[in-house]
Amino acid sequence: MPDEKGVKSNIVVVLGMCLLLGFLLRMQSLGSRSLWTDEFFTLFLATGHGNEVSRLIEGNGRQGITAYKAGELKLFLANDASKGIRDVLRGVLTTDTHPPLYYGIMYYWMKAFGNSVVAIRMFSVLLGLISVLLAYWVGLYLFDRHAAIFSALVISCINFAVRFSQEARSYSLVIAVGLLSWLLLLRFERNQKAGDIAGFLVVNTLGMYSHYFYLFISLGQFLYFSIRYRNTASLLERYYLAFLASWVLCVPWFVQVVRKGYNFRLVEWAFGYPGIKDKLFEVLQGPGRYFFLSDRYPALLFMLGFIFFLGLAVFWRERRIVPAHSAAVVFCLCMVVVPLACMLCIDLVGQGALLTQIRFWVFPFVGCIPFFGYCMSRLYRKARIASCAVILLLISATYAAGGMQFGPAPLCASQYIHARSQGSTCGVIVFGIRSIVFAQSFYLDDETYAVPVSNLSQLYQAVSFLSTRNAERIFIVRHYHPTGASLMNSPFMETGGNFKVRGYTRASSMRKDYIAITEYVR
Repeated sequence: MPDEKGVKSNIVVVLGMCLLLGFLLRMQSLGSRSLWTDEFFTLFLATGHGNEVSRLIEGNGRQGITAYKAGELKLFLANDASKGIRDVLRGVLTTDTHPPLYYGIMYYWMKAFGNSVVAIRMFSVLLGLISVLLAYWVGLYLFDRHAAIFSALVISCINFAVRFSQEARSYSLVIAVGLLSWLLLLRFERNQKAGDIAGFLVVNTLGMYSHYFYLFISLGQFLYFSIRYRNTASLLERYYLAFLASWVLCVPWFVQVVRKGYNFRLVEWAFGYPGIKDKLFEVLQGPGRYFFLSDRYPALLFMLGFIFFLGLAVFWRERRIVPAHSAAVVFCLCMVVVPLACMLCIDLVGQGALLTQIRFWVFPFVGCIPFFGYCMSRLYRKARIASCAVILLLISATYAAGGMQFGPAPLCASQYIHARSQGSTCGVIVFGIRSIVFAQSFYLDDETYAVPVSNLSQLYQAVSFLSTRNAERIFIVRHYHPTGASLMNSPFMETGGNFKVRGYTRASSMRKDYIAITEYVR
């Protein structure tokens, strides 16, 4: 038998290597890659400017056009000593569709570390590294040390986990909280200590305050305990009590949401997508995005998705082949299948587009982590070279996707505007959904005019205004929503590419990172 101290020492070394690998991959392009649309929501909400942004956007829609200097709009994305946590909560309630925990944490984080691109993303990096350690402990409680080590290794380098650890959004928080709640339940299941179930109560509450769809993760845990311990009343009652108590602690926020009224207009990107065949196809190719983020090769995504579901089927058989792991297999499958089934039901019944969007695959991903770790440990026992090759492929795919964007990212567009304007007076007309003008202004020169428009009449007004300001160049910028061009991006979006501007001649055009620009010169 190997020395126990030696084994623990080796595990510490391996975990340290996993953390180092995870850190290096997560730091790749962290500051050089442009912020994208959703990350700008984090900036203006976490700095307490949500209500002001909401009023500005709504006022612009009612009153025609309003032109701004880019420097004026940047103030809404910067820390403000006059803003407190109450301003953050009010802004989230008015402007956003998510619960407040992430924005509240980011408010204090940015007060401490600033709001540079690296600073606001580093919190997600930190959560990603914490998730590596949590993945190890979850894998250890579910299976064994080999599965635990591979769980930590996979989450440290897999494309999906790394990418969301580089984004200033709440999804890395969801993964970390989901793993922590799972770990506490596993400890409670084994030891039945009051401290573990009390910890679960707190963490489950934090999960609900992180994202409304955390409910799907919680339901996966609920299903497992309801099935597994249906004949063990004392343990099940304590779990049910903690589960219900966590919901009670969410009531204060839900009351505020009901009083305000949930604004479904802000989630138009999630609903209004008919069709069944496409939704089922998304389920089949969606798991492929855990390994390979790009949509350019749907056949590859479909093949990876097929392997994923085939692996789940084989995994289900493991409960008979290895009876000691029977409960662990069922728990993993509940954590994968329940979130996936819930989102598929929303897509089919509510004509949603959740599974079309990569970020919503975060919720079944929590259950996939120990599943991947277990599969890799089995492969390692049978074919070490093959398992090493898989890890190298995961690392290579993650490294290759370092600069990939999930949506409109205005850095390249702004660099193009700077290069073309060459210091001359210019104006930027921006159209897309809601707060796009703030995103585009972030990388523009402070004195550049930015004019948000939402229809053809406003476009004419914007051109007229900029011509009176002697703008030598006008750039019409269109931010495209990646979910579905036919539904989210109206025909008006294409007007900017063929618009005839009196007194100006079309000079050039560019399209990159879900943003199209057309330049007009006087």
